[in-house]
Amino acid sequence: SLAYQYYVRSNNNEEKFAAVLIGSSRDELQKEIDAAKSGIETSFTGSGDWNSPRGSYFTASPLSREGKVAFTYPGGFSAYVDCGRSLFQMFPGLHELDEQYLNQTGPADKRRGSNYLGELLQERRLYPRTLERLTDAEVTELQKDFIHTPIAMFESGVSSAVLNTHVMRKGFGLEPDIAFGYSMGEISMLYGLGVWESMSNMSDILNRSKLFEERLAGPMNAVREAWDLGPDEFRQKPLWGCYSLQLSPQIVQQEVENEAHVYLILINTPEEVVIAGEPTACERVIQQLGRPVHPIPVTDVVHCEPVKTEYEEIKRVHTDKVVECPDIDFYSAIDYEVSKLDSKTLAHNVATIYGKTVDYSRLIEKVYADGARIFVDLGPRTTCSKWISKTLDKRPHLSISVNRKGTDNREMILQALSSLISHRVPVKLEALFPSQPVQAEKQLMQTIKLGGTPVQQVFEKGADKLFKGTKALRHQGTEFQSFKVSEFQSVSTSGRAYSNLVAPDYAPGNVSVSSFSPFPGEYGSHRNSAHSAFLNVRQHGMRQLAELISSNTNTKGISVSNTFQHTVSQKTTPETQQPVPQTKPCIFDYHDLLELAGGSIANVFGAEYAEIDSYRRCVRLPMEPYLLVSRVTQLDAKLGEFKPSTITTEYDIPENAWYTTDGQIPWAVAVESGQCDLMLISYLGIDFDCKGEQVYRLLDCTLTYLDDMPLEGQTLRYEISINSFAKHDQNLLFFFNYECFVGNKMVLRMDNGCAGFFSDEDLSQGKGVIHTAQELELKEKADKIKFPPLLHCTKTTFTRQELLEISAGNPAGCFGPEYNQQGKNPSLKNAPDQFLMSDRIMSVEPHGGPYGLGYIVAEKDLAPDDWYFPCHFKDDPVMAGSLMAEGCVQLLQFFLLHLGLQTLVEDATFQPIHGLPQIVRCRGQVIPGDPKMTYRVEIKEIGLEPHPYAIADIDILVGDRIVVDFRDLGVQLAEKTGSSGGGGNLLRVSKNQRKAYSGGEIKTPDSNIQVPETSDRQLAADEQMIWEFALGDVEKCFGSEFAIYKGRSMQRNPNGELQLISRVYDLHGKRMEFDKTMTLVSEYDVPEDAWFFRNNSYPENMPYSVLMEIALQPCGFISTHSGAILTYPELDLYYRNLD
Repeated sequence: SLAYQYYVRSNNNEEKFAAVLIGSSRDELQKEIDAAKSGIETSFTGSGDWNSPRGSYFTASPLSREGKVAFTYPGGFSAYVDCGRSLFQMFPGLHELDEQYLNQTGPADKRRGSNYLGELLQERRLYPRTLERLTDAEVTELQKDFIHTPIAMFESGVSSAVLNTHVMRKGFGLEPDIAFGYSMGEISMLYGLGVWESMSNMSDILNRSKLFEERLAGPMNAVREAWDLGPDEFRQKPLWGCYSLQLSPQIVQQEVENEAHVYLILINTPEEVVIAGEPTACERVIQQLGRPVHPIPVTDVVHCEPVKTEYEEIKRVHTDKVVECPDIDFYSAIDYEVSKLDSKTLAHNVATIYGKTVDYSRLIEKVYADGARIFVDLGPRTTCSKWISKTLDKRPHLSISVNRKGTDNREMILQALSSLISHRVPVKLEALFPSQPVQAEKQLMQTIKLGGTPVQQVFEKGADKLFKGTKALRHQGTEFQSFKVSEFQSVSTSGRAYSNLVAPDYAPGNVSVSSFSPFPGEYGSHRNSAHSAFLNVRQHGMRQLAELISSNTNTKGISVSNTFQHTVSQKTTPETQQPVPQTKPCIFDYHDLLELAGGSIANVFGAEYAEIDSYRRCVRLPMEPYLLVSRVTQLDAKLGEFKPSTITTEYDIPENAWYTTDGQIPWAVAVESGQCDLMLISYLGIDFDCKGEQVYRLLDCTLTYLDDMPLEGQTLRYEISINSFAKHDQNLLFFFNYECFVGNKMVLRMDNGCAGFFSDEDLSQGKGVIHTAQELELKEKADKIKFPPLLHCTKTTFTRQELLEISAGNPAGCFGPEYNQQGKNPSLKNAPDQFLMSDRIMSVEPHGGPYGLGYIVAEKDLAPDDWYFPCHFKDDPVMAGSLMAEGCVQLLQFFLLHLGLQTLVEDATFQPIHGLPQIVRCRGQVIPGDPKMTYRVEIKEIGLEPHPYAIADIDILVGDRIVVDFRDLGVQLAEKTGSSGGGGNLLRVSKNQRKAYSGGEIKTPDSNIQVPETSDRQLAADEQMIWEFALGDVEKCFGSEFAIYKGRSMQRNPNGELQLISRVYDLHGKRMEFDKTMTLVSEYDVPEDAWFFRNNSYPENMPYSVLMEIALQPCGFISTHSGAILTYPELDLYYRNLD
């Protein structure tokens, strides 16, 4: 609003000078103001224009009053992978061009070539679809392939320039007086400024012609004929190469004349040229001139004598209908003068230029002499603007670009606009300032007569009115944009705002159901506008009803959700009936979630989803008793837009829940409570694509527990993100993650989540998990270590009834009297009956398996009507992966007890190993009709310090097929009280704090295990915070000031096995005070069997490189903590060592 006020005030004024400030906050603007004070003063002294790294700009010598604006266009082969990615976000109106091409050359068009904007742009090459982020090497290979496809490269370069022109002209009202191009940039110029009819016309002829298949590219037959080459010459080595030289054209031309097969093809500046020809001959010329060899990636023949034989075909390819002659002077390199605008002349110009040297510096000088002072480079990259600045040197001019490789298009355009405004060039900025959105009308509260009509009926009637109101809004074309619910107001016709509908103590999170567009109105979606209104009106209607009922019945905390109880009826056993969660501010409450699980999708998401209810199945949440979410508090997603989206949910763990053991929830509940990725993908509208024929299945995820298991009475908060999407054959895949918090502490993280949608045929043909040869080889070569059990059980098989003895806290009833601990560890129990996921242990071998540490085979009988199938999911019953994971955990717990490791602890509980990633692969399903599941558990590590623990790999089979496998599942016997790791935290086994048994005598761990002494030191960052700095959310390491980097590239520390900091202490110094000293102390707990020891030629020594890295990583930490990068928050800066 601040920027808009200044824009309105200054728009169309005749002030001689203008300063433009760019910032994303008032603080940034204040910094820009401080910098501008001296910058503006310096500019008035004649020291040139002032501009800041953010793009703020001022000139004391505006050029527009006496100078003309010139558009210039680079060559047609300038496109690159990722070019213009954000351009459509900057100006959604570009989609109109796509519609224009669709209308001109739609699907019925049988011509060859590219008929649509996406095809012309070669968007599959510019924005390749991959499951993982491309490496630099992969991008380089894609660019190399792009370059060697000249027609695609040419069409993409021209199309990119056309789009850039459209944005500057149609989006921001910038019009040129002059236009000229570099090489084939004249083609981009004619299409970009609307002279020629359609790029599709040229594409059709170009793709039929042999010009770039055989004559000027590929075998380059035009060159072969000109040089009179034999059929076998230059078949095994390059025929053609291009090279840039930093020398004057006169000097280069003298040397070129000594080589028959070398040509001076381009003059970029008075001191830079391009030569081309037979590579060996070109390198001889370069060597004679005493310059380094700089090849440039051009794979076609242009601007030289051999091309002249192709004049007629080039002319035919570049003949298009002239549809407009704008009031612009179009210059051509054919004679360096203004050209006539008729089809024959323009085709002749292009065909002639193909066969002659082009002197771009001469064109620059000509248009400058004719009055051009402001030059705008409209193509990919910044080459033309740089050449213009070098050619004109210190003469008054402005040369700017709208695209630079490695910089966001939006940033480049804003900086360009900044300099144009300061030079007083007329532009329109309305597109940057959205108009105030129309708000929904205030909903009046209803009067309910107590003792009269049941409140459910009253609410249903009111809800119907809300739906009707939403339809009315949709018919009126009302548009809504994202806003905070707490700011939801209605505006009267007089412009006066009514008071908030939300009670003062009610502060819900953001509801982002309609994406922000910098160009509202013209490109808004009526569908999403109405849906935005629906969600917010519905929420406030429910809120009002709850307050009304509460006030009229003199009760507090009554749940509006209770009024829905008659509408949802789930068949559950009394033992698993879920209590209705308490009422808290939310977008969707528990009964909404029940409805999503077993009722109507449209009743919750709105009428636009009604079609989904007609499908035979759709994406749903699990039903009770496995619906493990109480409410949705935040949602940032939009129907039909498959882009990064988020949802935040809460789950109130009930007291005395049916699944808990001594107040602690099982692994499965912690994992499954993050189930609302299902709701998020449903909200995005995936079922409109699947239409009931494809169903959701999890494929991969990595689970990392960061704390002990949560307890009854706590609330779990899940921040769930869908990050990206991909197509594999006909299956949509999406990639997601979540973080689970109790309060502000993260207790569980799920990363690398991947799920997809598959048909029944897809699922029936799945081959399951197939272990790689490398995985099998590692097992075969593993050293077998035999761990001596501390207690001895003669049995090797166990029944379900015996396993339930462990659930009851009576291990002696399962293993024998030797295991009676007389109440020493009352909480070491398996899950209760209904949650027990094994029916029998077929065999247990303490010294079995590939590692010699243990092997278990267990089975679970499956019944179609047992609770876990009907509830997960309605119309698509399938065993939840979290329950299969729970079965694995229970078997590992069983094995720890079987070994007698409980004798080493007192008052312990089963806990996960903190920080240890557990990798899950799902390649099959377990469904009604499958008779049983089989577990195969391979113990791979056992340790006693700091607490007894075990780590295992587990395969789960249906028949002979491995449907799921878990890697690195870890369980420890952790004491509830006792030794701490400093700062009062209980000592726990963690990924980096454990000692594996390697053979020999078992020694009882000392109860006073030595750990780093920290009580008298101030901890600045623990291992979790350092992980966040390396791979996660930097805000969680360095504070809220770093929230601006969420989802962006930024300075990071190494991660994984190269993360060589365990903690940071005693951090002294204040952020942003760069004139004062900042210090810290860091520590690294060196593992005894670290990879750098094992792989070193001297395993007893730490490699010097690792020692250096241990010292350097705190430098990276302190440089980020100092806030140096916050000085330029809009730039993606990186840390590099210099000296």
